[in-house]
Amino acid sequence: MENTTTIYEFQLDDIIEALRITSNIFSVQPEYKHLNVQVKEASKFAEDVIGDNSRMEVIEIKISELDAIIEILKITSNIYNCSNGVTCHDRQVRQSLKYAENAKVGKKEERVKYM
Repeated sequence: MENTTTIYEFQLDDIIEALRITSNIFSVQPEYKHLNVQVKEASKFAEDVIGDNSRMEVIEIKISELDAIIEILKITSNIYNCSNGVTCHDRQVRQSLKYAENAKVGKKEERVKYM
């Protein structure tokens, strides 16, 4: 059986939204279209978990799927220099990445500011 962790539904919703925006941006930029496959895959992992647990407040997710989500959020952050927090997308990517990293180490309770 694969290792799992838990995350709050609202945190996963925010991650999905950040991935959707990233997918829309990548789809119109030829130099990043190849990454859009990874974005869509990470988004599908998250959406499938929400779909299976739509009424639960705390959601169980596979660590491997969370790793895929974390990786694409890091790539997005690096490409768009999200560390500056200039745009809403920057802040959403940073917040989503922190939610995912916290969940991976069992700290879903830790508060993450919108930065």
